[in-house]
This record gives sequence, structure tokens and C-alpha cells, in this order.
Amino acid sequence: MGNAHLEIDTLVTETFYLTQDKIVDDCSCDDCRFFATEFVVKNLEIFKPLQSMGVDTEKNLKTEAGVWCVRSDSGDFLHCEQVYRAFGRLIKSDTTAVKHETTQNGYKVYWTFIQSDSDKIDIVLLIGNQ
Repeated sequence: MGNAHLEIDTLVTETFYLTQDKIVDDCSCDDCRFFATEFVVKNLEIFKPLQSMGVDTEKNLKTEAGVWCVRSDSGDFLHCEQVYRAFGRLIKSDTTAVKHETTQNGYKVYWTFIQSDSDKIDIVLLIGNQ
């Protein structure tokens, strides 16, 4: 993904996601339901790189509070954030985080890959209006 040099254990990541709950089963708040129906269910292109790493984009991490969305005073969508996890490492040993930015499907998309443990990469996904 861009300049992100990642070494991902896809099988471990896929196995981990078998233990996590679906976003809509884990939380019934408006933010989680909006994210699941507006982004995940439509299987937008932005999820393909994550899915290729073994990430189940339909699921929340049990260690996280779920999806966080921000709306304007009039209720218009501004941006939302979701955290995913992959098992592996950033190959560049001198960095603990790698950022990537793109525009897809009319949204500005930011990924931040954070080496949160020696074998875990937390992936912070931020999707916003352009």
C-alpha cells in the first residue's frame, strides 16, 4: 500500500477475526450501523487492501469501542474512524507508523499503520468527505 512496507501473516490475521464480532452485532449505535451499511456492506474499493491482509472489515475489534463518526450540526456526514488489526510487522525497522492517503469513491481515505506490538499492526482507517 503506497510506501508501506508490510510483512503480514494473513492466516493469523484471518484466524484472529474469527473471534471478533460483526460491527452490527457488537454495537447497535448509529455510528456503527452507518459505517456498516454505507461503507462495509457496499464493499468499497478502500477495503480491498485490508481484506487481502486477512482483515474482516465487517468486524469490530473487541478491544476498541467501535466506529466513531462525526457529523455537522445539521447531521451531514463529515468523517468516521474505525480501527482494524493485522498480524505482522512494518519492515522498516526505523519507523513505528506508516501513513497512506488516497481518494476513492468520492471520499478522502487515510490509513495509518501502527506497530502496536512486536507482531501486531493496528490500522486506523479514517474516511471523510472531500
